[in-house]
Amino acid sequence: MRGTAPSILIALAALAGAGGCAGPPDTSGRVCRDPVTQACHPCPGSNDCVDPVQCMPVPCSAIGFGKADASGDATATADAATEAGPTDTAADSPAADAKPDAGGETVSEVAAEVAIADADAADAGPELPLPDGAVCLGGQAQCAGNTPEVCQAGKWVSLPACAPDLQCQKGVCGCKDPCPALNLVQCVDGVAATKTCQLTNSGCLSWNLPVACKPGEVCQLGQCQPPAACNPACPPGQVCQGNVCIDAPCAPACPAGQSCQKGVCVPKGGGTLSCAQVVACIGNCPASDPGCPDACKAKGSEVALGVLAGYQGCIKAVCKPLADAGKLNETLLCVYTNCFAEQKACTGAGTATCKQLSDCLGGCGGSATCANTCGSSASQQGGLDYYGLLTCIDNLCAGLAGDAQLQCAQQACKASWDKCFAGAGALYTTCLQIAQCQGKCAGDITCAKACKAAGTAAAQAAVDAFIDCRDGKCGNWCANTGSPNCAACIEQYCAAELAACSF
Repeated sequence: MRGTAPSILIALAALAGAGGCAGPPDTSGRVCRDPVTQACHPCPGSNDCVDPVQCMPVPCSAIGFGKADASGDATATADAATEAGPTDTAADSPAADAKPDAGGETVSEVAAEVAIADADAADAGPELPLPDGAVCLGGQAQCAGNTPEVCQAGKWVSLPACAPDLQCQKGVCGCKDPCPALNLVQCVDGVAATKTCQLTNSGCLSWNLPVACKPGEVCQLGQCQPPAACNPACPPGQVCQGNVCIDAPCAPACPAGQSCQKGVCVPKGGGTLSCAQVVACIGNCPASDPGCPDACKAKGSEVALGVLAGYQGCIKAVCKPLADAGKLNETLLCVYTNCFAEQKACTGAGTATCKQLSDCLGGCGGSATCANTCGSSASQQGGLDYYGLLTCIDNLCAGLAGDAQLQCAQQACKASWDKCFAGAGALYTTCLQIAQCQGKCAGDITCAKACKAAGTAAAQAAVDAFIDCRDGKCGNWCANTGSPNCAACIEQYCAAELAACSF
């Protein structure tokens, strides 16, 4: 086993046991910068609410939402993509943001409450007997096709039928399969045409009739445009010249101290951090330190800063108006729709589904490193489903809280809710996958805990067994987990636990 153990141990060295909070606190202790869009939000543990536009504490009643949930979704995948200049706005900081519901609960927590509510309903006992001659009980409601019915005097009474763009659900007319965001434009699958999310006369968000592109045009990123001369089309940062993709030039030429990276002037980095590491660094910057983002960039390599500049450029070009308006979830939906290639180049991407992304972010608290790790594990579809659901809740359930918001989310956003939370499994199924996730956490204990929580029970048990053996039998040698003596001790005394955690 000595031939393969060292490479495995590199991944396993990151496995973390107990630990405390991580990440630099804001000096004020009240306002922290959101790692997704550099907007402001309550610091973890703070009971304040924060105006995201004015970036200052306000009474919670003034903005209509409760305090941020320090246990979960309030902060998410890091990016700090808009610290490029003094006029940069929230749109420049892409990443994964997860917003708690009006009652301070995360979407995953609400999903858990749904399961509890279902169980409670199942245990409620037998139904009440009907009075003689009655077919229903007063107050009950149901649907007969698309017509609501209510029980009056023991008989079903029909109410006016729902409008054509509404659907009867549990005796109430509600929106059916709404689109996620007002004025969002997307291409029609398989057709050179666009569709726009519009508000109907009934107050629902619905896709309008498709608008065909001009003859010869193709639809890309929600826009009709002439087909690229290069086949396949050039990737971001390159242009087609003579049917060949080349790096885009910088015009005008870059000033001293900067270099041209795929059409964007970026500082000549003198550091070694990757784009994802720079993003995580900026995401942990407190709002009280305006010089922190630039200090993070100074630690990045020249290649990393070029990738980050491409990411920033896409966000500014496409999603900036949404971020300027403080619509964080719509901004992130825009990022996953239009800038996923640039995001993947910077922070990476995986296969996580909507529910897996929600579960992962639920363990991050205020840790930008943790959120960045969760975001890098998400697939494009997972991000689209997750932020599409949150955007739908923002638009159709605004101002609601608690049970009212939960019921609204389940009914008005039913298709998105079911797509996200129906039957998705754990993100990691093996001990080694958890170890590899924790290897990206750079010592952040909160991040390491979130990686472990995203694993199956069996995978978590294998992690615990390995850590117990390593720390119990090799603690003296493994104070530095990268030590050769640590590896030798583990191979000698924890061979079974190592084998169980090596696949």
